[in-house]
Amino acid sequence: MQRRTQKDPIAEYSTRLCEYVNTQPAVALSYARYFGEYPTATKATMTSIDQSGFDIVCHDQGEEHEVRVTFGHSLHAVSQVKHELDTLAKEAQTALRGNDPLSQSQCIMHE
Repeated sequence: MQRRTQKDPIAEYSTRLCEYVNTQPAVALSYARYFGEYPTATKATMTSIDQSGFDIVCHDQGEEHEVRVTFGHSLHAVSQVKHELDTLAKEAQTALRGNDPLSQSQCIMHE
């Protein structure tokens, strides 16, 4: 019996989603600083995204590091990405700011 390989519903949008996130460098940097545990990172770039999470390359103290941030569950549609990225951005920026809530204007994916 052959096992069918399921296509990742998010991966085909990876390039466009990464390009969009990378237009907001403070958000990508907050992901690296908080989830990647590189609090002194100076630059971060999202390099890929799939149904399980996303990858970031960050620069910290003269070195380059790869960070994998996982979603709490697998995404099944690209329409779920906005909510997940916003939730993670709010969590990271709130923690990094000492519980100062992220304003709506700083969310990752505006409608």
